[in-house]
Amino acid sequence: MKIISWNVAGIKVRLKDIERLMLEHQPDVICLQKTRTDIVPDFDGYKVYVDCGDRWSGVATYVRFGLEGKFIESDSHHLILEFDEFVLVNAYVPYSNLKVPGYVEWRKTWDKWIVEFVKKQTKPVIICGDLNIVHTDLDSFYSSCIRNTGCYYQWERDDFNRLLSECKLVDTFRRLHPEERGFTYFDTTHGIDYRANNQGSRLDYFLVSVSLMPYVMKSEILSPLSAPSNPILLDLQLNKIKK
Repeated sequence: MKIISWNVAGIKVRLKDIERLMLEHQPDVICLQKTRTDIVPDFDGYKVYVDCGDRWSGVATYVRFGLEGKFIESDSHHLILEFDEFVLVNAYVPYSNLKVPGYVEWRKTWDKWIVEFVKKQTKPVIICGDLNIVHTDLDSFYSSCIRNTGCYYQWERDDFNRLLSECKLVDTFRRLHPEERGFTYFDTTHGIDYRANNQGSRLDYFLVSVSLMPYVMKSEILSPLSAPSNPILLDLQLNKIKK
């Protein structure tokens, strides 16, 4: 099974890129974040689930016809489906923006909620999407991953470590590429071509339950398209999972 995740920063302007991803990689599931609308396009061969509360958020999960996914719950920052072998969380984790009242508290609430949710599951879990966290020094072009800004706070890193340890989850990219300084997001707001200088951050992840890790064949950052964030890919050999 191939799963692609991508923060599209507006689905309406990424239609050709999404079609290109589907054609090139033939994903079974594609998880999109920051759709900025709940009126999303249909793509041949896929059923779509979507939730969007405002023009800044939104998540959509496209599932190939023939692959049964049971809808569990959603809001504008996460959408959860249950499959035979695992539970899939498509997440656009709230950004802890000090300039917007309540956003830091919202992020802390989400961090607590996701740990509690995963602990309750009886199946393995996959969490994918823009998790708005720079976990280690390898995940940023800065010399240190601890800075006084959203995605870089020490408390965010502590929360992420708790999610990994208490819920027995693995960061698949880091496990398969332990020394690679790979980035998924490149700022476009300061008139500087950060992508050309490879000055980015890794904000997008595939986290899987430890029990699924032996079946992970690939976890990759894909080539850039038109959004500030790169898509990411997870390849699982589910036919080898022991029932």
